[in-house]
Amino acid sequence: MATFNLLPQKKQDIVTREYKRRLLAFSFLLLSSLAFAAILALIPSYVLLSQKAAAAEKIDSALSSAVTALGKDSAAENLRQAGAEISLLARDPALLPAHELINAVIRDKTGNIVITGIRVESGSLGRTITVLGKAADRNALVALADALKSDKSFSAVNVPVSNFTAASNLDFSLLISAK
Repeated sequence: MATFNLLPQKKQDIVTREYKRRLLAFSFLLLSSLAFAAILALIPSYVLLSQKAAAAEKIDSALSSAVTALGKDSAAENLRQAGAEISLLARDPALLPAHELINAVIRDKTGNIVITGIRVESGSLGRTITVLGKAADRNALVALADALKSDKSFSAVNVPVSNFTAASNLDFSLLISAK
């Protein structure tokens, strides 16, 4: 079925222009409403971000005042120490991991030895392990030192003479060089 438009061409053009204007106005209204809804949805995020920025500024000012109170040398020393600790974690794959060295020290101790501290350090001369503890007697300390010297994980074990001053309940420290 064919439809016929009985309006003259001039009137048809006016109706078409009016239709396009109304379509444009409706599109503009729809897009404006969408933009308004988007802005409303973003307001809570903006408020939260403002609060977090204010909290971060407070923390920054507190840290800045702490650094100035401690002095610049102290902050630089803390950074150097943190860098040294990180370099210990980023180890050379050819070297034994620190936990294996610690396990080797613990494995070699007897019941007469109590280990109170172990420190592993990496430096330009290699890795050194400092072991602190208490030995029941001199023989127990000598046995630990001999067991560590025979362990293939260690290249040298240094037992200071000062460890043998007492006859029993000896406080000791060992300096061990790792391979």
